[in-house]
Amino acid sequence: MATRKLNRQDQIAPELALAQGPLPMSRLGGEIVDEAMLLDGYDAHLQLLENRPKTTAGTYRSHVNGFLRYLAINYPSVALCEVTKLQVRAWFLHEANRGIAPVTRSTKLFAVRSFYRFLIAEDLSEENPASLVTPRVLSGRGSSSTATPRPTSSSSGRPHNPVSVGRWAGCSS
Repeated sequence: MATRKLNRQDQIAPELALAQGPLPMSRLGGEIVDEAMLLDGYDAHLQLLENRPKTTAGTYRSHVNGFLRYLAINYPSVALCEVTKLQVRAWFLHEANRGIAPVTRSTKLFAVRSFYRFLIAEDLSEENPASLVTPRVLSGRGSSSTATPRPTSSSSGRPHNPVSVGRWAGCSS
């Protein structure tokens, strides 16, 4: 049997010793569930009920697994059904800070939305916090909405950006 590589956190947090694969358990409501079984159920949900190809189901499962690992490390006391849109946004920002491309982040968010649809269908959650988060990927450019919008010229010849004008109206320059 091959030895698995351990991560640096194995001395600090022995429950996070494996560098690859899902964390062994997640909290769902007040009970602890086997994460592998939950992901297996999600995989079946994707293929049977959402009619996703096996490759897409595998990709979504991998993305959801990353989301669950993020929650386990950063919000260990929060149950899956108690996750808020702010925690989903924090994960989304974490992915951006890791250098993940906007289109990939968007796919990851779609996977988490789909996972919460599965939890709702199985009566394991009442709401989908990921549905309240938007990826805001600008089509055709491959950049996120945090990029500075290109100003257009007004009739006075000065750059005009109605979004920033409305946002900063009343502020001194």
